Amino acid sequence: MHNRPLGKTGLSVSEIGYGAWGIGGSGWIGAQEDESVRALHRAIELGDDYQPDNALDLVRSGHVDAVQVIYNAFHQAPEEHLLPACAEHGVGVIVRVALDEGGLTGRVTPDTTFPDGDFRNSFFGGDRKAQVKQHVDALVADLGIEQDQIAEVALRYVLSRDVVSTVIAGMRTVRNVERNAAVGDGRGLSAAQQAIVARHLATGAGAGSPVRSG
Repeated sequence: MHNRPLGKTGLSVSEIGYGAWGIGGSGWIGAQEDESVRALHRAIELGDDYQPDNALDLVRSGHVDAVQVIYNAFHQAPEEHLLPACAEHGVGVIVRVALDEGGLTGRVTPDTTFPDGDFRNSFFGGDRKAQVKQHVDALVADLGIEQDQIAEVALRYVLSRDVVSTVIAGMRTVRNVERNAAVGDGRGLSAAQQAIVARHLATGAGAGSPVRSG
């Protein structure tokens, strides 16, 4: 697993962080405890050492060492002001929701259903599942990749920004761990690939506060 500096903290963190929220079995329904435990151990074996527990003015103030931000191919707003400010002031960037809560995995379709009580029922409410499917299909076609490669591309898109220290990716299963950890090899997308992804900005990427500071 390739590591990056976490801003000016002096810490070095793995490019891919362990997204543990999904294994709790509350907001994201369906996690199996035995598989989640195996996934956690496998992530450690593969070198995943970061497990996570507006900010613009705060970043510029010099009072924070790192921020946690929603940033993905569907939510590119941090590229305009926040990421440049973090680079300028040596603030580490921890990215969450890089796969748009599953939207950028290629597995969300208009017919996708989620268990009762799962927060994704509201996150993908209305016609958003159809919108996501349309955007993902177009992105896959323009990139000339297979559908099951879209998650890798989405993670590499975020990691193509040098200012990003680590990306928190959901890892409820050993398969998730191994596929996501393989992306933490220090390679981003080519400039041409980044340009293609940047053109596919979708609306309604998600709700909630996009930035947390630390």
